[in-house]
Amino acid sequence: MYRINEQRCVGNATAYDNRFRAFIRDRLTPNLSVAVVHKGELVYHFMEGAVSYTDRTPVAGGTKFNIGSVSKLVTAALVVKLCEEAALTLDDPVQRFIPEMRHPQVTLLHLLTHASGIRAVMLPWPKLGGIRPYLEGLYAHMEWDALPGEQFGYYSPGYTILMDVLERVSGMELEPLAQSLLFKPLGMDNTTYGMSTLQAGEYVVPIHADRQTTAVEYDELAVTGDSGIHSTATDLVKFGAMILDRGMAGMQRIFTEAAIDLMLRESTGGRYARTPLGMQKTEHDIHRCFSDLNSPQTVGHPGFSGCHMWIDPVYDTAGVIISNSIHMHGDWRNYRLLATHSMKLALGM
Repeated sequence: MYRINEQRCVGNATAYDNRFRAFIRDRLTPNLSVAVVHKGELVYHFMEGAVSYTDRTPVAGGTKFNIGSVSKLVTAALVVKLCEEAALTLDDPVQRFIPEMRHPQVTLLHLLTHASGIRAVMLPWPKLGGIRPYLEGLYAHMEWDALPGEQFGYYSPGYTILMDVLERVSGMELEPLAQSLLFKPLGMDNTTYGMSTLQAGEYVVPIHADRQTTAVEYDELAVTGDSGIHSTATDLVKFGAMILDRGMAGMQRIFTEAAIDLMLRESTGGRYARTPLGMQKTEHDIHRCFSDLNSPQTVGHPGFSGCHMWIDPVYDTAGVIISNSIHMHGDWRNYRLLATHSMKLALGM
C-alpha cells in the first residue's frame, strides 16, 4: 500500500513527463507506464501511448501488460512466504516435492538464483490448458552444464518449476495462491497470473522487436511462474512499497521483517549478485539494468516485454517501468536511463 502525494505527483509530472515521452517519441516503445514510490508515497505516475504502432488504440490506467520476467519477483516472494510458514526451506531439494526432477542436488535456492546447472531448453510457451505437458517436457529434457551451485546460468523455466512446487506444497494453483497471499492483501486488483479471466481490450500483447507486429504467440498463455503476470505499474509498485515498508501493507503485515531481510540478502556468496527475490545491483552492477544512482542494495528484475521493477531499500524508493516493447528490452541501457529519471524525481532533484 502507499499514500498518493498529489502535490509531488503534479510537480513531478510537470518536470518529468516530457523525459518519459521521449522514449515514445523516439519509437523505443509505442507506450510507457511508470510509477514511483518514495517513503511510502506514490510520487509519480505516467502513462501514455497506444497499443502498438499499427493499432493506435490508447492504453488506459487499467490496461494490463505482460510484465515478462518481472513476474519472477512475485513467484520468488511466494516461495519465501511458504518458507516463512515452515512449509519448506530454501535448501530443500526440488526432488523432495517433484520426484520427476532428475538431479537430487538441485535446491529451491539454486532455482531462485539461477545456479542449478540445468541447461536451458527452448520449449514452446504453453497455451491455456497446456501447462502439464509443458512441465512434463521440462522434466524430460534436463541436461546439465555444471553441478548445482558451480556456475550461473539463466534458467527461466526454473521459476515455472518453482510454481509446480508452490502448487504441490500448498494444494492451490498459483493464481488463487498469489491472490490470497499477495494481490488481494496489497490491493493489487489489476494483477493476475491467469489470462483466462481477461477479456479483449483489458490487456495488450507484446510487440515484436521489429516494432510493428503483435507477437501473437504471447496471447492466451497458460499460467507460468517465470513470465506469467499481467499487471499495471501502479499495481506492481504496491508490491515494492510493501517490501520497503518491511513487510507491511498499511496496518496489515504481509511478511515478517526477517522474511524481508531474506529476500533482500545476497545469497550466492557474492558470485552472482542474486538474492532469493531477484537481481541485486551490488557494488559492481554486473546486470547493468539499474540506475547509477541506485544503491548497491537495490534488488529488481527486467522483463522481455520492455518492463522493469527495482526496489532500493537504502533510499526507500521503488520504481516500475512497463511497456509492451521487446525492442526496448533489447538494450538494458534504456532501463538504466528510465530508472535514473525515476530516482531523481523521487529524491527531489
